[in-house]
Amino acid sequence: MIKSTDTYKIFSDFYDLYVGKFNEDMDFYKTYCNKPDIIIEIGCGTGRILDYLLKLDYKIVGVDVSQEMLDKAKAKLGSWIDNGKLELFNHDFTFGRFNETFDKALLTFYTFNYIIEKPIDFLQNIYDSLHDQGLLLIDLFYPNSLYDTTIDNVWILKDYTIHGIEIKIKDNRHVINNVERRQQIFYINNEEIKISTDRKYYRPDEIKQFLEMAGFKNIEFSLDYDLSGFADMIDESKLKKNYIVKAKK
Repeated sequence: MIKSTDTYKIFSDFYDLYVGKFNEDMDFYKTYCNKPDIIIEIGCGTGRILDYLLKLDYKIVGVDVSQEMLDKAKAKLGSWIDNGKLELFNHDFTFGRFNETFDKALLTFYTFNYIIEKPIDFLQNIYDSLHDQGLLLIDLFYPNSLYDTTIDNVWILKDYTIHGIEIKIKDNRHVINNVERRQQIFYINNEEIKISTDRKYYRPDEIKQFLEMAGFKNIEFSLDYDLSGFADMIDESKLKKNYIVKAKK
């Protein structure tokens, strides 16, 4: 398996250009966070969600396993650190709980799909880092090549122009036993950068079982970021790109 930490040592330099404009998940987190809440974002990357919530006057802790990503977040959001609104930490919940407890834990933008080993330990340590009645919010992906099998193991060329910078990406995704091997070649500023990553697709019923084993209750699911569609379970056949989960301690 390819470690995501190795990937993001490379990816951190242009991560914002690639995903910085993504905002479909913003309202989801805003809806479930209140001003008095003590909030942690797990897998904060370079601070896309952190920046959004900080500008809404939330106080938040950001954690990531990639120091390179955290360094980028610190460079962008340093003023929020200086005024006490933001703290950043390198921490991996696979190996232990956090040294503080929180009202809300945001497991954002497919972070959990990179947890291929010890997923229950990971969730258990989040559970132990929440206050009683604390809420966990998770965003999980559904592989494109499962939704559209014609693109499985096919190289696809994509073009982006972001902030005046042209980026070309050759992208290949192949799923074996619900693990997606994603190979990407980025062409930016006449430089070629190759990245490979493994991400695991977790079925909704599988996630529910893991959450229950970790101690969570009141587990609900919704397709995409549909805030009005939460139910005890979702129909896996209706998945297109992602689904969201909320669970209480």
